[in-house]
Amino acid sequence: RHVLQPSALPAGLVSDTFASSSSDVLDPVCGCPLTEGAPVCGTDGKTFDSYCWARCARTEVSSLGPCKESS
Repeated sequence: RHVLQPSALPAGLVSDTFASSSSDVLDPVCGCPLTEGAPVCGTDGKTFDSYCWARCARTEVSSLGPCKESS
């Protein structure tokens, strides 16, 4: 299984607070911005709105972009 480490993700996709600016509205539980992010595919095969949401779900990121549907 291939897992992307945060250091392998594009700059700005991952930060300590996950907010790109002080005006972002954050989810009170995960601290993830409620604005649209860069989708990622988790190792569980689910697409998350951002690295932050995958991390909140305790899932590692396997690839950038939405998961590809298996046929």
